[in-house]
Amino acid sequence: MTGETLGDPSKAVISKPWLPKGCNYCFTGGKAVIFVTGLCDDGCFYCPVSRERLGRDVFYVNEEKIDFGMLEMEIERSGASGASITGGDPLAVPGRTVSVIKRLKRSFGQEFHIHLYTSGRYANKGILWELYSAGLDEIRFHPTRKHLLGKIRQAARIDGWSVGVEVPVAPGFESWLKSIIEFADSAGAGFVNLNELEVSPANIYELEARGYKPSRKKPVVEGAFEAGLRLVRWAREKGFKVNVHLCPATYKDAVQTRNRFIATGRLDLKPYEVLTPEGTVKYGVLRSCKVPPSGEYEYIGDEYRGLPDIEKIRITASQHGCLGFVEEAHPTRARKPVIESVQVYP
Repeated sequence: MTGETLGDPSKAVISKPWLPKGCNYCFTGGKAVIFVTGLCDDGCFYCPVSRERLGRDVFYVNEEKIDFGMLEMEIERSGASGASITGGDPLAVPGRTVSVIKRLKRSFGQEFHIHLYTSGRYANKGILWELYSAGLDEIRFHPTRKHLLGKIRQAARIDGWSVGVEVPVAPGFESWLKSIIEFADSAGAGFVNLNELEVSPANIYELEARGYKPSRKKPVVEGAFEAGLRLVRWAREKGFKVNVHLCPATYKDAVQTRNRFIATGRLDLKPYEVLTPEGTVKYGVLRSCKVPPSGEYEYIGDEYRGLPDIEKIRITASQHGCLGFVEEAHPTRARKPVIESVQVYP
C-alpha cells in the first residue's frame, strides 16, 4: 500500500494501488454520486434501481433530487473531490453527461476525478471521444450482451484514460463473467470489478422468480460472495494481466456510503444537529405547538428544530403544548429520508 492524498489535501489516506483510482476515492467517501438519468433500454432483471428513478429522466446528486443548475452547489455541500456518473445509462443522454463532465472540470479543476458507468449500448467512437475530450478520467462498462464487448476495446484504444469493467456477480453468472474477464484482458482493459448482486425492493420479485434467495446477513443474493471468490481465484490461476477485484456490498454500505455521509454532514451540519458515527444527523423536533417556543429553536416549515436533548425537549414541549420528537436522517438538503422518529413527549 502507498500513501496518497485524496480529497482534502491536508488529509493523507491509504490508497490501494492495484485498484482503479475511482475506487480509492470512493473508499474515502470522496466521490459524489451523480445519477444523470434513469433512462436505460437494457432491461436487466436484476437492476436494483428504484421505481422512482428507473425509466424516468431524473437528476440526482448524492440521493438528492435537484435541478441541473444546482450541480456545483450540491458538490460543494458534500465536499467531494471526485464524482461517479451513473444511471440508468448516462450515455442515454450524452449531451447532458458531457456537459456535467465539462462543468465539474471547469468548476473544480482537472484533478477532480470523474468515472462513469455504462452498458456500452449507446457508445460509439464519436461519443467515447467526446467523453474523453470533456475530461472523463475513467469509464466502466457493464456489458449486458455479447455484441457490447467490443465497446470495451474501442474505449481502450483511446490513450490517456482508465478503462475497465464493473459487473454484478452471483451464482449462475460465472460462465458469462469468465467470458467478460477473458475479453477485457485481451482488449487491454485495466480492471474488472465484481460486485455482489444486490437485492432491493425493485428487483427482489424478479430474483426470486429465477430461484435466487436473499442472504440472511446482508441485502445481496445468497452465494454471490462465494461466486466472486471463485472467479478471482480462476482469474489468478489463468494469469491474466487485467486486475480482477471482488467488492463486497457490506464494504460499500459500511465504508463508502458512511464516509460520504460523514463528509457531507460535517460541512452541512446545522447548529441544532448532532452528527452520528454512521454519518447521519440527529435533531430535536417540536410539532403542533399551542405556544411557539422561543430562542434556540429554529422554525423549519411547520415545525421547530433544536438539539436532540430528550429531557430539554420534554420540558419545552410540556411548557408550550407541543409534541416532542428526536429524529435521525440522512444528511441530504431536505434531511430525507428520516431513518428514525421517536416521540419523547407526551
